[in-house]
Amino acid sequence: MLWDVGTRCMDKILATEELKTIIESPLDDPKRPKFDAIITETYQMHEAIASGLAEKYSCPIINYQPIVTPPNVAYMIGNPHNPAYMSDYKMPFTSDMNFWQRWVGIRHKRFRFFKLMIFHRKETSDKNRFYAWASSNGSSGGVSTVLFPAAKG
Repeated sequence: MLWDVGTRCMDKILATEELKTIIESPLDDPKRPKFDAIITETYQMHEAIASGLAEKYSCPIINYQPIVTPPNVAYMIGNPHNPAYMSDYKMPFTSDMNFWQRWVGIRHKRFRFFKLMIFHRKETSDKNRFYAWASSNGSSGGVSTVLFPAAKG
């Protein structure tokens, strides 16, 4: 359910003329916008937009969130997340975890990771249509490369 809300929200954001202009501007256009960093709140699939723009404009992502960064978002934006050290915000554990709690955290992360890899690839490929610049300018493959480094566009 939340995935659908995030996808619909992302589609609305990607449909705005301002963002289309930024996404579609060629890298060799002297009038194109320049970015030192992408500042974003990555919560409901906005991390794919931020990752794509950061890749296109070769700039870092500055992520802020009111909660600890979820493992899937950390993966998408290239931050490490060790579930044996830091509990997922969806888990009822504190940072003072015993062995069993660490094991449950690792299993939870693996399940969420495989769910992301298997069930949500279609949305990723749909989003790539907004990043057509990737294949035309020698980029490493657009959003799918950021979300799934082993995947080929």
